[in-house]
Amino acid sequence: MSLYEYFVIDTFASGPFTGNPAGVVVDATRLSDQQMQAIAREFNLTETAFVLPATQPNAAVRFRTFTPTEERCLSGHSILAGVATLLRLGRFTALFEQPGTLLPIETSWGTVDARVERLQSEGDEFLVWLRLRRPLLKRFRHDPAKTAGMLGIAADKIDQGMPAMQTQDDDVILFVDGLMELMQARPDFAALGEYSRRREIRTWCIASLETLTDSINAHVRCFSPGAGVDEDAVTASAHGPLATYLVIAGEIGVVGDRAAVALTQSDSTGRAGLVRTLVAKAKPSGYEAWISGQCFVAMTGQIHVPS
Repeated sequence: MSLYEYFVIDTFASGPFTGNPAGVVVDATRLSDQQMQAIAREFNLTETAFVLPATQPNAAVRFRTFTPTEERCLSGHSILAGVATLLRLGRFTALFEQPGTLLPIETSWGTVDARVERLQSEGDEFLVWLRLRRPLLKRFRHDPAKTAGMLGIAADKIDQGMPAMQTQDDDVILFVDGLMELMQARPDFAALGEYSRRREIRTWCIASLETLTDSINAHVRCFSPGAGVDEDAVTASAHGPLATYLVIAGEIGVVGDRAAVALTQSDSTGRAGLVRTLVAKAKPSGYEAWISGQCFVAMTGQIHVPS
């Protein structure tokens, strides 16, 4: 029997037991792919990160991420959870000591950068920032009536002023008219999952420009039934392209070459989180996006793995 230390980290949270929880298994070198998948299925969280030594010379650490049913190439909230765990364990302290220091993380997609921002001069409250790969958006061609039926919304409530977009990660961004319409959506997950697998769609990111406060730019719900996650509390990697879309559409003011975007997401259980996003013009063209959130330790323990 082998023991592995684990953490459950609440990401994009205002405190413990809020935001989106992710599992983190520390020092997973001796675990097989099958064991990682079994552990992720046992946690039954939307995502679990496994911390490994880097195999690429330009990375400091390697993360592999699994849902209960499959491995994912890139996951925002599990990466934030992994970084928060390593910081709690006293690793990569330069992120605290030298503001602006980047932590290059190897993923199945490639290397992504993280950095840390203290929220106060003393104490351990901090934001973990993650630079996503550059957002790319293209029109998503679909039958609005069929899409609305699968999502459990009225077809005439699809926002015609914000055409549906597909991202470089095969997420679909779709705006609806009204916060109530968004929150009352009841998808047909069987139909949506089959359609998603057929069209290779990872996540449906459904958003409303109507929010409960002017400090929030959009409210979001996300569905990934094709990947075994019917609804996610906060789907971090989708928020960079979503924020970029809002900037391109003129919904967000730009100061210089940057725009700050605040997005909230919740699920049908009422679990919710806040994603802070920074969108900046990139050279020679396009945009880059950073997302961030607070992370809190919810649980720690040991996993017993048969030898």
